[in-house]
Amino acid sequence: MKTTNVFTRFMSVTALVSALCISSCSSTTAPQTGVTASHALSAGQSFTYHDHAVDMQGNLIPGTDTTLQAVVLQTGVAYAGKTNVSEIIKGTDTSYFVRESDSSFVLIQSQFTIVAGAAMPAIWISFDPAAINKTIYDSTQNVTISGMPAKIHATILINYLGKDAASIGGVSIPILKFSKVVKVTATVYGQDYTTIVTVTNNYAPTLGYLTERDAVTFSDSQYSPVPNGTQYSVLRSFSK
Repeated sequence: MKTTNVFTRFMSVTALVSALCISSCSSTTAPQTGVTASHALSAGQSFTYHDHAVDMQGNLIPGTDTTLQAVVLQTGVAYAGKTNVSEIIKGTDTSYFVRESDSSFVLIQSQFTIVAGAAMPAIWISFDPAAINKTIYDSTQNVTISGMPAKIHATILINYLGKDAASIGGVSIPILKFSKVVKVTATVYGQDYTTIVTVTNNYAPTLGYLTERDAVTFSDSQYSPVPNGTQYSVLRSFSK
């Protein structure tokens, strides 16, 4: 019974971890069919996204359907050791984005606590076509939960999924697809409790940012952000 209570507390916190892992705003600008050069964001641009979640059968989960606007607050700033950073606000989310090349970009993941005594540090995560199943974070931390010894193992893996296209306002936009897999395992008295969240980011170089983000949790835990479902954030329209 005591171990079950610890598991419940751990998974509740992991739900927050997972939510933080899938946090990222989005932005873009006017499309040009056939153009492959990368676009640079500019302050004041605004982008409208459709955020929603569906169950395993593809049905909309009630209460998750909403429209959010992302705004580029500023560009060319220094932040957390990097320069030429763009700051983007979407709802209550703030994203920090750096375009590294025509086909790669970097997003920061803020530091957050997994459980008391164990945390993931703030790190810049690079999304590059050269990244194939690349582990960018791997940490094991020993903690105490309710007086019991526990081990927290956390990893982040990046993978380039290939090229695709997105339709925005009837225009086909070339995109590059990347996945980020965050896995957190708590081991208590030899029993493992794992939450896995996969975030897919679709990057459109001609727009300068993301056209879609979806986060799928493979954990059967009731504490997962979208239990047995998928959460989406899809670009619908944008300003120049």
